[in-house]
Amino acid sequence: RKLGVPGHEELAMGAIASGGTRVLNESVVAALGLGEEEIARAAAVERDELGRRERAYRGDRGPIDASGRTVILVDDGLATGSSMRVAVLALDRAFRDQGVVSTVCSTDADGSHGRLSADERRRICQAGDVQLFRVHWPRRLKTSIGMARSLYPLVQSADIVHIHYVHAWSSFVAALYSRMLGKPYVLQPHGGLEPYHMAKSARVKALFEFLSGTLKHADALVVATETEAAHITSVPRPRHLLVPLGASTPVARRSVRSPATGGPRVLFLGRLAHKKRADILLRAWPQVMEQVATAQLEVVGPD
Repeated sequence: RKLGVPGHEELAMGAIASGGTRVLNESVVAALGLGEEEIARAAAVERDELGRRERAYRGDRGPIDASGRTVILVDDGLATGSSMRVAVLALDRAFRDQGVVSTVCSTDADGSHGRLSADERRRICQAGDVQLFRVHWPRRLKTSIGMARSLYPLVQSADIVHIHYVHAWSSFVAALYSRMLGKPYVLQPHGGLEPYHMAKSARVKALFEFLSGTLKHADALVVATETEAAHITSVPRPRHLLVPLGASTPVARRSVRSPATGGPRVLFLGRLAHKKRADILLRAWPQVMEQVATAQLEVVGPD
């Protein structure tokens, strides 16, 4: 679980994992002057969520025995690298005595279609056996020939492949290798098949699926809600696995009041990129103020 900076939770100051594993993004902690007390408070909240998810996903079952298996960690994009670093350390600590080798493969792409700096690449690779491959054009798809070559032996030795997102180079390569080697794979679209997202570059995505068959040949799709499942019409419903998100409904519905105005607070939390369309919310906000004069809008996010 990512540890967000207090008041700006989208910015990672570190991450934690089961078993007490914790890593910190020292540059963020130092730049913001964060103390151990603030970090501990954030860690306590995320630790509770970790426990809740473990109980929801595993029930009374213990951790998976990874003896004799290859463990593949997948990240759809390394930013600060905190969550991936803590995942590597947690796996290494949990399975060290079982002789399990964990390998992380990713590209050196950053969150804005550029490349990570040398310092950022070095910091990420210090977490464990991490391989970062050079990203090529088109960078939007995180295209990397080096990563494609490295994935083949990993997929070959895997029992099952879990692919995150649909329209990405790594997804295409992992699905292709899985079919070539007769390995089952599950696909988790993370909302990428919602009508809003499918409408963006619709022809390119249709061509991508026609050529790759990533979605069509998946053994199962992991979705977060029934609504998300209903939007996926190209895959039969029996192949959908519903795994709810970690949001608590009572907390999500609780009204939060602004200390300044006493009115409701509306939080837009996400990357301030054009495709997130925060501009629509900003243009509509005057109409909200006409109805609820005490409402307060907060926009938080990187970029």
